[in-house]
Amino acid sequence: MARITRVLDTSALLAHAFQEPGWERVRDILRDEEAVLDLSAAVLFEFQVRLQERGVLAQHPGTVDAYEALFDVIIPVDNVVARMAFELKRDTPERLPAMDALIAACAKVHEAVLVHRDPHIAPIPAHLLKQEPLPPKT
Repeated sequence: MARITRVLDTSALLAHAFQEPGWERVRDILRDEEAVLDLSAAVLFEFQVRLQERGVLAQHPGTVDAYEALFDVIIPVDNVVARMAFELKRDTPERLPAMDALIAACAKVHEAVLVHRDPHIAPIPAHLLKQEPLPPKT
């Protein structure tokens, strides 16, 4: 049986970090020793920004390193990802912010399932991106 590669969006990491809706599913994905887990460098950036904004990094400076260690690959945002992000943005019928397009493109280029609860990513057509949506933030 082929192993499924998953890329976690910033929204999924935040759900886990703050035990918001969907955090249990993210916990299960992170604990799955058979899983292939990739992380976009763009998510790493956004996650740090959100943790800084919430004051987490001042109290727990090792948080980002601990999360980063859970992933098999950190996907760089390179020219291949940038071109795919453009295509996803162009072919999505609703507004797709640039950062979300880059994160989705990382998953697409690596033939991974993007795990998220981001309402901007959800409208990307299924034939363009494999997605596992989490429950929305309440």
